[in-house]
Amino acid sequence: MSAAPREEAVAAVLRALPADLAERVLARLSPGVATRLRSRIRSAPASAPAGQIDDALREIADVQRIADRPPPVVGPNDDPVKALRAAAPDRLVAALLGEQPRTIAVVLSCLDQTAAADLLKRLPPAVRPKVALLLGRPAPPNPDLLGRLARAVLDRCRAGAAPAPPPTADDRARRVAAMLRALDRTERLAALKRLEETDPDTAAKVAQHLYQFEDLLRVEGRQLQLILGETDLKTLAMALQDAPQPLTAKVFANLSTRARETVAEESSLMGTLPKAKVEAARAGILAVLRRLEEEGTLSLDG
Repeated sequence: MSAAPREEAVAAVLRALPADLAERVLARLSPGVATRLRSRIRSAPASAPAGQIDDALREIADVQRIADRPPPVVGPNDDPVKALRAAAPDRLVAALLGEQPRTIAVVLSCLDQTAAADLLKRLPPAVRPKVALLLGRPAPPNPDLLGRLARAVLDRCRAGAAPAPPPTADDRARRVAAMLRALDRTERLAALKRLEETDPDTAAKVAQHLYQFEDLLRVEGRQLQLILGETDLKTLAMALQDAPQPLTAKVFANLSTRARETVAEESSLMGTLPKAKVEAARAGILAVLRRLEEEGTLSLDG
C-alpha cells in the first residue's frame, strides 16, 4: 500500500514474531526499508515495554483502515486541507466522533492553531489526552494517506485536496502546547504528564511553549507575589527587559517599594541584553509558575 505506519511500529511487531516469519516479511519490502527495520530490530532492548506491541498493532491497523478508504468523487481543483479549514466546527466534530485518536490527530494537524484548539475542546474528555499525545508525533508523511483521510472526513461533513506540508518538531510542540493551553488546569496537567511518561523529549519541547511570560498577567496579585518571592531581583530585571508595559506595571505593583527600586536600578545598569539571556531569565520564572500550578497553589484558569 502507498500509505505506511511509522517504522518504529513495524519494527516492534516484527520483533515479536518468530525470526523466520519476520524475515519472510522483510524479504517482501524494499531493500532500504528492510535494512532500516533490521537495524531497529537489532538495536532494540531484549524485551519490549509494556503495551508497546498493542500500541504498534493499533497504529498499523489505523493506517491500513485509512488507506483502504476509497476516496469520494471530487472535482479536479478541490483542496481538502483548505476545505477542512473552512468546515463548520460542529460538522467537523460530528464527522470525527467515533474515529480513532490517530485519525483525529491527523485532521487537527491540518487546521490552524486556533481552530485545532477549539476542536480539541469539543471532543469527548476521554479522547482529548490521547489526541494531544499523538499530536506530538510526526504526522504521516505520505500525501496520499493525508489526502484520503481529508477527503473521507470532508465527505462525512459535506465539504472537499493537497495536504499541508509536514510540520517540524518545534511546530508540533507549539501546536500541542497551544491546544493544551485551551484545556482547563486538570486536563492540561494530566495530558502533559502522560506525554512526559511516553515521550519525554517531545514533552520537554511542549513544556517550553506551554507557559508564556505574558501568562503572569493572568495570575491574581497574591499568587503573583508568591512567584516574585521566589525570584532573584536581578533575574526579574533581566526578564522584564522589553516586556509589554501592562505586564511590567503589574509586576511592579506587586513588589515592595525597595524591591521596585532595586529592579529599576538593575535594569539601568545592565543595558541591552542578548535575547538568549532574557529568555533564560523568563524561563526560570515560568518554571516557578508551572511548579506552583502543578501543586495547586495557583491557576491560570481564572
